[in-house]
Amino acid sequence: MSKQDESFRRSERLIKVSKRGSAENKPGSCAHCHYHRPDFKYRRCQFTRCPYGQKDNVFRKKPLKRDKFS
Repeated sequence: MSKQDESFRRSERLIKVSKRGSAENKPGSCAHCHYHRPDFKYRRCQFTRCPYGQKDNVFRKKPLKRDKFS
C-alpha cells in the first residue's frame, strides 16, 4: 500500500470517528485526538482552536521541514 493510500484510509477512519465522537470522549493528549494532524506543516490540529480545549495554541513554533501536501 502506498503512502497516498495510507493517508486516504487514515482520513476515512478519522471521518467515521468524528461522526460518532463527542465532548464526552475527550482524548488524554493531542496525539490520541482524531483531529490531530501530524502531516500539517504549520499546525498540529485540523482546527485553529482545539475543540476539546487541550491546548491554547495549535500552531507549531517551527514549521515542519517538508510539506507533504505541496
